[in-house]
Amino acid sequence: MKEKLEDIRKRGEKYSLLYVEDNEGLRNSMAELLSRVFPNYELAEDGADGLEHFKQTKHKIVVTDLVMPNMDGYSMLEHMKLIDPFIKILVVSAHNDSENLMRAINMGVFRYIPKPVKLVKLVDALHDTVMALEQEEEHILFESQIQDVFNY
Repeated sequence: MKEKLEDIRKRGEKYSLLYVEDNEGLRNSMAELLSRVFPNYELAEDGADGLEHFKQTKHKIVVTDLVMPNMDGYSMLEHMKLIDPFIKILVVSAHNDSENLMRAINMGVFRYIPKPVKLVKLVDALHDTVMALEQEEEHILFESQIQDVFNY
């Protein structure tokens, strides 16, 4: 796990992360972890607050709860996906029934992590997310270079 945390720290420098959680204790605990591995992260206390943060910063990674006041996680994510369909979303939720899981899958959620969160699962999910973002960037760069060759 230590190696993955270090890898996230190195690779995560170029990505900003938004953590949306209405439980202040969980939000503060997560802030401690995020501050160690993501230099660019923000916290939001509910879906409406999360959406406002996202509109201003356009984070590449969003970690969110689903059941929150003012705006639930699903509504927030629908708005975010309209702004940037390529964001990586990690859902952290105590609602692990098949209906919620299917809805999350249909929205394009990258990972669904059940509460209570096990640190190892969270670190694995964050590592996979950063790696996926890097692979997508490399693929886009490669396609651009190929297109340039053909256009030349």
